[in-house]
Amino acid sequence: MKISTKSKVKRNLDNLSHNSRKSFSEHNYSLRSDGSREVNDNHQIYDFGAVRFAKKQNILNSKKKTKRSLREEAYNKIIHLIYNGEIKSAEVVSHRTLAQHLSMSKQPIGEALRLLEAEGVVESLPRIGTKVCSVTPEEMWGMLQWRIALECRTAALATEWITDSQKKFLIQAAIELDEELNLVLEQRLSREKIRQKDSDFHILIAECSGCQRLVRELRMLNIYDLKVMICETLEPIRGDFTKKPVTHLQLAKSIVEGKEGQAMKLMQKHIEKSYDMANFTKWFKARTIR
Repeated sequence: MKISTKSKVKRNLDNLSHNSRKSFSEHNYSLRSDGSREVNDNHQIYDFGAVRFAKKQNILNSKKKTKRSLREEAYNKIIHLIYNGEIKSAEVVSHRTLAQHLSMSKQPIGEALRLLEAEGVVESLPRIGTKVCSVTPEEMWGMLQWRIALECRTAALATEWITDSQKKFLIQAAIELDEELNLVLEQRLSREKIRQKDSDFHILIAECSGCQRLVRELRMLNIYDLKVMICETLEPIRGDFTKKPVTHLQLAKSIVEGKEGQAMKLMQKHIEKSYDMANFTKWFKARTIR
């Protein structure tokens, strides 16, 4: 008669004497993060219940991470489609069409679209689909003021809270970004290639401010850039990209040198005189006064 492996294990455990168990457990030990105990003589006593719980948690966390990463992947892909004009303003698309186009399931697509709807990028139309929201001049004006107010305050705080290591990193990031902007001016690089790097630079300034709330707020810059891209009002009045606004290096130096007033002024000028917004303020004021 064959004895099962489980029966053998059970019998071996039962045969352990009380004294041997006691002497083993009397070693000095420390708990590991996975639920095991490490004793001084390098033996381990496993808390099997804790290990099973840890494994279960790892599986659950892995599933959550996979679900979240799929949603983020779908989110980024849809934004990319809008940036590239593959999905145009006011165009209606269905979850199924997007899922097929992106080779993804409908669930992460739906979750990504709900995020974009909460951010005002798309609008859900019952029984029809989802459309990209058009951006009115008033909305664009409001977003511009939001960005100026937020980033000027961020620059001011950064002059006070920036660390020595952050100073070196900020200067280096500014130099690299300005070099790539020069390539754009020479038409050797697409503007779309540096949009994310530009957003990352402004988020870096927020990190230098020591205020995590500002960092979270400025992560909305991708939505700001997206709305700038699809705002039809801006198309005929965009500025001359051969004219440089305030460079990133000028801005970084004012922060590193602790010049609060100068940093705030340069930040406002940097945003208002950018390629996309260079003529917008003047146009909007003239339109409003009429």
